[in-house]
Amino acid sequence: MLALFAALALAVSQQGVRPEDDPDLVNREPAGGAEIADPTESRPTRSAQQKTPGPAEADKKADKKADKKSDGGKAATEEYTSAFDDEAGEGKRPAPPKAKPKKPAPPPDPYVTPKDAKGVLAYADHLFLDGDWYRSISEYRRFLYMVKGRGDHAPRAALAVGEALLRGEQWDAAGRQLDGVAARTTNLQLRRTALFGSGRAYLLDGRPELAKPRFRLLAEDSDTDVDLREEATWLLAWGHFDAGELEKAREIFAQIAKAQGHHAEEAEGVVGLLDKEDSLATKNVLLAGALSLVPGLGHFYLGQWMIGITSLSWNALFIVAAVLAWVQGQWGPAIILTFMELGWYSGGVFGAISGAYKHNRDVVRNWRDQIIADYGQSRELPTMDAFADRHEALPGNLIRFGASF
Repeated sequence: MLALFAALALAVSQQGVRPEDDPDLVNREPAGGAEIADPTESRPTRSAQQKTPGPAEADKKADKKADKKSDGGKAATEEYTSAFDDEAGEGKRPAPPKAKPKKPAPPPDPYVTPKDAKGVLAYADHLFLDGDWYRSISEYRRFLYMVKGRGDHAPRAALAVGEALLRGEQWDAAGRQLDGVAARTTNLQLRRTALFGSGRAYLLDGRPELAKPRFRLLAEDSDTDVDLREEATWLLAWGHFDAGELEKAREIFAQIAKAQGHHAEEAEGVVGLLDKEDSLATKNVLLAGALSLVPGLGHFYLGQWMIGITSLSWNALFIVAAVLAWVQGQWGPAIILTFMELGWYSGGVFGAISGAYKHNRDVVRNWRDQIIADYGQSRELPTMDAFADRHEALPGNLIRFGASF
């Protein structure tokens, strides 16, 4: 205890002594020539001494940062240079590649089970066989949308749309639908079926100039099935017949009759009627006009007896009245009656000439209609009753277009 109190007293006595009060402390020189700091100068605190780095430490940190930057740049340069050397070899260094923007993912296609598509196709066939052509077209197109135009049944559905338009007597729409199928497909058999159907549609529409090229492609293709080629040749002959090219039509009909095929008998009958063209009871147009110089005679030549008598009577009346007016000096009525007579007279001549043209046109038309009525039934699409017992003949099949019945 005494030692503790002595130490405390010594410490208190030393703490209370100031340098300026002790001359020995002021005048004492430091050992080893060291300088003694002025006690009046401010000294940094311990925390300030720890936070503030010295010049040596600041130089070391700056050197480390410079080394890191040089190392990083060198590494990036070596990496980019190696990539350039691998890809481009020697040459000008390209710009670093830019990041490509990501494309949005396409929406997923709606999933349709084969069972759903098969049910739609079956319902379309049901509407077709029931005679509801236009609703069946909508269902066939729904089926094609569901299967994206692919699959074993898609070609038949596309052809069934054309057949439904044909049976609905939408000839132009049917031809364009089947032409589209023929243009898109790479299947030769499907293309031939579509061409045959479109040719029949244009033939029924009264446009043989569009039907003939399609039938000719099939008739002249040696790889085409025999039955289809024979049917195409038969309809090609009718196309020339409808176009008024009777000589060409007779030539093709004669070839069909000689080949002894499916239409040989019909073709022989058509050739026989075509040979009677020169013996048709036509009238000479020039003769009818010449006879009409005598009012009424041209109409008598055409067999138009009542018109001839009427023309003769009125012309005679106007001639007599005009002559009397001129003789009596009645110039006004004479001029009027003369012009009226000239109108009646010229009208009689024109009527006889046009009557001869109409007579010849009607004779030829009746003759051609008789040929079609006797031998052209197969020009039409087969009726639905023809397939009542043929369950394999589903809508859109070649047989339903009348190609090989």
